[in-house]
Amino acid sequence: QVKAAASTLVEMHNNGKSVVCVVSARGKTTNEIRERIRECGGEHVSERILVFGSQAGERESAASIAAAVEKLGVETFMADGADIGLIATGEFGYGQAKTVKRPEIITNALKAGKIVVLAGYTGVTADGLTMDLGRSGTDTFAVVVAAAIKATICQICTDVPGFFAVDPRFVPDARMLRHINFWQARNWTGSGIEVVKSESLAVADGLGVPIQVLLSPGFDREPWLDH
Repeated sequence: QVKAAASTLVEMHNNGKSVVCVVSARGKTTNEIRERIRECGGEHVSERILVFGSQAGERESAASIAAAVEKLGVETFMADGADIGLIATGEFGYGQAKTVKRPEIITNALKAGKIVVLAGYTGVTADGLTMDLGRSGTDTFAVVVAAAIKATICQICTDVPGFFAVDPRFVPDARMLRHINFWQARNWTGSGIEVVKSESLAVADGLGVPIQVLLSPGFDREPWLDH
């Protein structure tokens, strides 16, 4: 899937698009990291420590994507929330993304013809401490970055190609909706059809960032062709 994602990014870049990719950790990486930390500190280890260690998963994903992109001949620029000044508030384990203080770091890299790869999930507090953005952190990270650089759209890649009127896991011939407003999306998310996390939808709605849901590169499209 890393190779498929890299190929998609390079294709977009070669078609004249300015490309910023925000990545999450692979699979169960975050859970595995947190469990290893708990083995060292016990079950009462602080959330601050868990958050600090958990960002290793996103960094590994960002480096893997960047390496695969550069293998295809396009230069990349990598950064994380601290690098771009993504400010988050709240408590450790439940952070909320607010704004990006240094969007020019991203836009300057784009102007230089690079694909930007960002490690999602964490930002920093006003005091400079690492702060996570919760379980929907990478999507929310992407939305806030999209707003900061005035992107035309924020594409969120997941295991389904869009929103459905009912859950396609239980209704195989469920109809996929081509267009949906934020109010509908948040209502359906609240009722259990969680294609995009409700926190991300709320932030996108507030910032006026349009979202497009896409099937992740490398996933099998065959089951969805009739939808």
